[in-house]
This record gives sequence, structure tokens and C-alpha cells, in this order.
Amino acid sequence: MKREKAYTMIEIVMVIVIVGIIAAAASANYMNSFDKAADQEASSKLSTIIAADEIYHTNSGNYHISAGPASLSTTTAMNTTLRMQLTVTNTRNWDYMIIDKTGATPPAVCAIAVRLKNGVATGACWKLCTDSPTLEKACN
Repeated sequence: MKREKAYTMIEIVMVIVIVGIIAAAASANYMNSFDKAADQEASSKLSTIIAADEIYHTNSGNYHISAGPASLSTTTAMNTTLRMQLTVTNTRNWDYMIIDKTGATPPAVCAIAVRLKNGVATGACWKLCTDSPTLEKACN
């Protein structure tokens, strides 16, 4: 009688472990890609906000300054004053605000983006100022 070939339990467990390790690595890569894409979104929007505020400053002689911390209302106010179309739904990834850069000569402002997940600030934020073209991490 011929013995049938089959996989042993150890072989099956090893395959499952290897597949699990590969899946975990792929998942971590995916999450990093998502965060990088969100950061790129903030960078792009901050550049647009700064450009729009420079145009507003040229036309009115003043910069638009947000009336409070980054929130739906400050983002909505920027859309109105600077004639922008930033996302203001609950699916947005960022809230934005513009602050005065105290003591800057010539006068300058900074646009700040605060990261949201499910509508709640996560603590991640970016800053871009009119007197510096460098995007900076503003908080942790």
C-alpha cells in the first residue's frame, strides 16, 4: 500500500506565520503611505493658503488672521475671506488657521494645519510662514 503525501502540522503553521509577518509589514507600509499622503495634502493646502493671503494682503493692506484655534469655523472663514475652497465637511483630514508672526519685519503670517482623524485633532500639525518657504512640523 502506498502512503499518501500530506503536509505536516509544523509546515502549515510555518506558512501561516510567514504569511502573517508579510501581512504585518505590508500593513505598516500602507499606514505610512496614508500618513505621508495626508502630510502632502497639508503642505499643498498651506502653500495655497499663504499665496491666497499674500494676494489678500496686496489688495487690502492687511493679512487675514484667524479669530481662534484651527477649527471648522476658521477654515470656513478662510474660504470666505480668501475666496478658497478648503474642505469643511466631517470627512476632512485637516483644520487650518492663520496666525500673526509677532515681531516679524516686514509683517508676516503663518498658516497652520492641524491633523484630524474622525473629526478629532491628533496633535500632528504643520506650519508655513510668508517669510520662510520651509514647511515646519509645528507640534507633536
